[in-house]
Amino acid sequence: MTDIQAQADQLFQLGAIAIEQGRPADALAHFDSGLALRPGDARFLHARGEACRSLGRLAEATECLLAAVQADPSLAAAHNTLGVLHLDSGDVAGAIARFTVGLNARPDYARLHLNLGRALQIRGESAGAISCYREAIRLAPDYAIAHNNLGASLLGQRQPREAVAVLRRALELEPQYPEAHCNLGNAWQALDDPAAAVACYQEALRLRPDYFNARLQLGVAIESLGQRPEAMSIYESLVQMQPNSGEAWQRLSLLLMASNQWDRARTALERVATLLPDADRPGGNLLHAKQMLCDWSNRQADLESLGRTVDSRLARGEPAGVTPFYAIVFAWPAARQLGIARAESRLLGVKQESLRQDLAIERQRQPRRPGRLRIGYLSGDFYDHAVSHLTQGMFALHNREQFEVFAYSFGPDDGSSYRWRIQRECEHFVDVRTMRTHALAHRIAADGVDILVDMMGFSGYSRLEVMAARAAPVQVSWLAYPGTTGSDFIDYLFGDPLITPPESAADFSEQLVRLPHSYLITDREQPVAASAGQRRDQGLPDQGFVFACINNSYKFEPVIFDVWMRILSQVPGSVLWLKSGSATMEANLRREAEARGVAADRILFTRGILPKPLHLARLALADLFLDTHFYNAHTTAADALWAGLPVLTCPGPTFAARVGASMLTAVGLPELIAPDLERYEALAVELAGDPTLLARLRERLREGRTTAPLFDTPRFVRNLERGYRAVWAIHEAGAPPRAIDVAD
Repeated sequence: MTDIQAQADQLFQLGAIAIEQGRPADALAHFDSGLALRPGDARFLHARGEACRSLGRLAEATECLLAAVQADPSLAAAHNTLGVLHLDSGDVAGAIARFTVGLNARPDYARLHLNLGRALQIRGESAGAISCYREAIRLAPDYAIAHNNLGASLLGQRQPREAVAVLRRALELEPQYPEAHCNLGNAWQALDDPAAAVACYQEALRLRPDYFNARLQLGVAIESLGQRPEAMSIYESLVQMQPNSGEAWQRLSLLLMASNQWDRARTALERVATLLPDADRPGGNLLHAKQMLCDWSNRQADLESLGRTVDSRLARGEPAGVTPFYAIVFAWPAARQLGIARAESRLLGVKQESLRQDLAIERQRQPRRPGRLRIGYLSGDFYDHAVSHLTQGMFALHNREQFEVFAYSFGPDDGSSYRWRIQRECEHFVDVRTMRTHALAHRIAADGVDILVDMMGFSGYSRLEVMAARAAPVQVSWLAYPGTTGSDFIDYLFGDPLITPPESAADFSEQLVRLPHSYLITDREQPVAASAGQRRDQGLPDQGFVFACINNSYKFEPVIFDVWMRILSQVPGSVLWLKSGSATMEANLRREAEARGVAADRILFTRGILPKPLHLARLALADLFLDTHFYNAHTTAADALWAGLPVLTCPGPTFAARVGASMLTAVGLPELIAPDLERYEALAVELAGDPTLLARLRERLREGRTTAPLFDTPRFVRNLERGYRAVWAIHEAGAPPRAIDVAD
């Protein structure tokens, strides 16, 4: 060996030691000395490029590495680093080209396969990335990073079970690997096991306390376990840590919305809209939050802009970016509502396809048990909630000789009389809050349920994924959700001749079962207190006509509010009594009234939540209930009618806008159904000026409590059972679902 060679080797070793010790500047000096002895030496050029990269001198690094591969094209490690530099700069195509050249020179270099996989993953070529990671593992079976990346890619391809196995192997190889723990948590989340996911995220955070994504996903998992305050605390800490994290703001905004904290939700959603302008949900969520607060600034322009975006996404076969429930709230056309619901349900169906197939195989292996027809009601509202107010009397009235009834409750146990009564009077009441989708679907199937009735749709916290898994052979949507689910896994929607007339069939993915009278059930035993005191006790004037709309604020909008203000202007001394949503909502509506020439103090709001009997008695203090237009009052209108308060409605073009007409027909007061808003306005003014006519309407309501179909709960249940028998007969005959008109 020559002296120059020996000196060069010594300098290279010294440089390598300096790199290992984290002294890249010292290493660079050694490599420069080596290049002075051996100009153009590929080994020194490569090493110098790596040292420059460590020092952040990327242009120099690239120059050295290019010179290295020019001197020795087989230098795969230099090709690899050049590819990584391309990748870090966002030049994915350049990275792929460089990694490919490196692999041509050395096909057995596992790291090049790994990095080529990373580049392909960024470009969205998941199948190619997975192949690269598998090849890296074949070449280096103990390559923990390759196992982690493969697991993450499999998860992205909706293969969570395979991902779990690969990620577990990564952690066997490298137990102190926070990214692998986090990815394993994501896989458990995809498998609907948030408890297992929580343990993974906590371990990732133990290893790296500042691991932002692990903390974010921990919040998601904890939230899915029902621990909302803890999740809220996590999200609030995350937006403090990283104020520009759109994802953290989005999670916080969703939880604020679910908690009805609309002022804070709006602020969070505005941040999301700024930080994630192309994300799926922020536009619709922000518009809904403004609607909850009755902030109608730019409302029409926002609705039109969002509608165009939704239509464009649907035309491309993408999710709409707006929840189906909001499509109803925004009073969009029925065709758009259907398109949005279809896109949402399609995603649910894809996610549950494997479980759906498993359950279908089980049904083939285990024929239906003989006996009564088994009906399952799936709801998160079996507590002090509007749905239970309507349905609590139903369960005891089912014919137990012909029907075996199950109630699957995934909502809270609030200890209320509603929960207690349903639990006591239902033949099988099953609390399924802790059951994940797989377990719940198998439980329903094991119970032999013939007809599963979803009572939630896309409203609130639903479990439509259980319906998507086809937990029962016949599946029905009824009562709580005033629209179509757009799904291929719900066969029927139970409506009535007014809300779901034959000519509306094209607006629904389900076949329509029209119950006689009204689709909406009421409880004939619901007590009304003898008195709620005098008007002044409820903040109402002793004298003057009281119009009321004790309804959710998202149903208020400028069109009907214009009409209401014109009515107040024509009825001296009258007031409008509304349900309070928040101080902001009250202030906004009073400002809107003044803008229409009506004094703010003529808009009054309910104060406090009363026990239901007292609330019903309180309603009777008003003179006339003014229904909303595009999204009618449902339970609140039924409550008003039961309390003896006449309801004035004007039907609109969709299910949600025809419920008032359905109830008024079933209670025997069709004259309170106005054909248009002009007549609605005139009729309200006429009634306010004709106390005799109003008294006659109240008297007919009092008589109707014992005679009207709307309040005849046993009659309704018999008709509901006729509907169940009809759809089951079609199924038993092997025929496809079809529309049915149930005879009284």
